[in-house]
Amino acid sequence: MTIGSNMCKLLVVSLLMTMVAIVVSPCFAEETDDYIHYHLGIKYKSENKYEQALDEFRKLLTAYPDNYNAYMQVAEIRKLQNQPRLVIFNLKKALVYNPGWGKAQKMLAEAYEQDKQYQNSIVEYQHYQQACDPAELDSIQGRINKLVRKVKGEPEPAEEPAIVPSASKDTSVKAGAPAASDKEKGAPQTKKAVRANKAAPTAKEGPQTPSLTSATAEECFQQAVALYSQGKYNEALPFLKKAVVLDRGYAAAYYYGGLVRYKLGQTDLAKVNFTKAFSYPEGAGPAHFYLGKILGTEKNYKEGIINLNEYLETASDPDMKREAVALLEHYKTLTGDKTPLPPGAKEAGDGEHETEKPQIQLEAVAAESISVTVEMRIDSLLTMVVADTLSDAGHAMLFGVKEFMAARYDNAIKEFKKVSVSYPAAKVAAPCLYDIGICYMKLRIFTNAENQFEQLLERFSAHSLAPQSMFFKAYSYFERRETSQAEKLFREFIQKHRSHPWASKAFEKLGDIYVDLREPGKAIDAYLQASANATRPGDKQYALFKLAGSYSDATNVPRALDTYKKVIDNGEKSNTVIRVPDAYYRIADKKYQLKEFPQALELYQKVTRKYPSYQESPWGLFQIGNIYKNTKEYQKAIDAYKNLEKTYPDDYWSKQAKWKMEDAVWENEYNGVIE
Repeated sequence: MTIGSNMCKLLVVSLLMTMVAIVVSPCFAEETDDYIHYHLGIKYKSENKYEQALDEFRKLLTAYPDNYNAYMQVAEIRKLQNQPRLVIFNLKKALVYNPGWGKAQKMLAEAYEQDKQYQNSIVEYQHYQQACDPAELDSIQGRINKLVRKVKGEPEPAEEPAIVPSASKDTSVKAGAPAASDKEKGAPQTKKAVRANKAAPTAKEGPQTPSLTSATAEECFQQAVALYSQGKYNEALPFLKKAVVLDRGYAAAYYYGGLVRYKLGQTDLAKVNFTKAFSYPEGAGPAHFYLGKILGTEKNYKEGIINLNEYLETASDPDMKREAVALLEHYKTLTGDKTPLPPGAKEAGDGEHETEKPQIQLEAVAAESISVTVEMRIDSLLTMVVADTLSDAGHAMLFGVKEFMAARYDNAIKEFKKVSVSYPAAKVAAPCLYDIGICYMKLRIFTNAENQFEQLLERFSAHSLAPQSMFFKAYSYFERRETSQAEKLFREFIQKHRSHPWASKAFEKLGDIYVDLREPGKAIDAYLQASANATRPGDKQYALFKLAGSYSDATNVPRALDTYKKVIDNGEKSNTVIRVPDAYYRIADKKYQLKEFPQALELYQKVTRKYPSYQESPWGLFQIGNIYKNTKEYQKAIDAYKNLEKTYPDDYWSKQAKWKMEDAVWENEYNGVIE
């Protein structure tokens, strides 16, 4: 009876497994292992987490390069990011694998039109016309007629409404729209005339609360800063979130998001925001400072030390610097770390500290003629420059600096313009032009910023501020997506100022331009130069990480992996965390895709142990479980999934681990019977 029962059980289970294999096997591997990246990409996209979404779609396309739906998703993200050439690239890929796809044809025509490739746009609209809904024919023909007029240089019909009423000459803050410069106006603009989306002929001084539904990213940010300064942290959050939705690269918004979360005691979310500020000059240093404090409260002293060391490389605020040194010494004592403090840390004395508002540190710089100028460093790139503060002009400029440090950039512009009118001499005029340009950079009104730097270059070409002005002029074109002019100016900067400390950043920006243009070969050359010329460990890390990405884009996987390893080695040798965890995950993900499971497992285990607070840690733990499951080590897989659920119970990957664990339990339970 027992033998018969066992035989019966074996037969039933065998039949069951055979049926499962027949029904599920054609698609199960794709759905659970690779197509999960597609669903995750959709999730991130719906949450406006575009970079994470792009990473997931790239993972899918590595395994399935003919997935036209993934190319469409990437194209839609690139459209939201206002990158028409990348939209075009991905839509053309989608149409290769799904010819005649109406949605892709129409979207491709729109992208060509946005990129001013009017002839190509006309052709694509004509293709779309052949299969579109008859109700759309007239509107599509109207688009084609409009494009034909543009190609012929014919004017648009007179009845078409103007964008800006003639009653107000408003400088535009819309991407790609020309803005009248101060030079053209001949008079300073009112606060609202500089930044309003609609005309405001009688704009009053003082901020008005913008509507979340119609405000620009800059308006949302300014309102958030005002609310933050009043201690209204919960009210500031919606404006910061909207600013980031409208401008995914808004560094200051990420930084203030971290501050707000920190004030509210939401340290996990604060860490995410501060980590996103690493890629941008405006928030990198202070973000490391706050991360060091947070990690210390979590008793993660090793990573706290790394972040505080990174902050002290460029620290300027004396009070924050003193606190950072005190924390660093405390963490080192607790961990038995005997390594010396970073250079410059010893100058920090004792004293009370205030971390709410960033302060400024005065440093002497090269004087123009017999005048004395003082540089006030805000971060690694942005500076404010004033005349000798003992002079009347220098004292007057400090009022502008005060407004700038309070994030009232419009008021700062007014103050600097007043000074330039009252003291027109070159020794004051050049710093005023430069400082006004910096204010416009912070407001992200890049047309106006470029105008200020151009004036400085034209009038004071031999001034010590000329190289920085040339760099920022090029950067203004880069931000406005005028890539050809930005490329030309960055190259001119490198030719004229090859030994300047910012030369490596100019090479890095050239690489970014070539990535946007889908020219990986040129991007590789630029990033190689950027990494070779970098003087700061952090700059070298950014350049190397981008270089690895370009090798990957060029399908040179061995070079990409070797370069990611350099990021890890250089970062860990110099005690900087910048891009190190990312590099671990990029290598591990590639090894997993290649089914090199032992190497992938070692990397995932290492990175999750060394950097447990990094935002990708749940993904790493999830992949550890997947590797054990793929290698049929079911009990280890179950333990890994349980560890993920316990450590990150609310994370997306923890929820995915639940059904993966159920699957592993079932396979483990019947594995002996099946064998």
